[in-house]
Amino acid sequence: MFSALSAMITQTPDAQAQEPLKIGIAGLVHSHVHWLLGREDRGDIRIVGIAEPDRALAQRYAEQYGFSMDLVYDS
Repeated sequence: MFSALSAMITQTPDAQAQEPLKIGIAGLVHSHVHWLLGREDRGDIRIVGIAEPDRALAQRYAEQYGFSMDLVYDS
């Protein structure tokens, strides 16, 4: 019984105990940003800023992924 209890305690997910990784995104013109924008709801990352001079592109992605345009900076 002790070994079963020990196994349950040691298998507690670390991801739930850790704070989300804060990231900034430099530009939205590359297609690989979609995997970042699409995973914020998982709780493992938190987007704190996006540098993108193309406001129309940023607005389109904001509507698609649900982030605030307050995160978007011109440079």
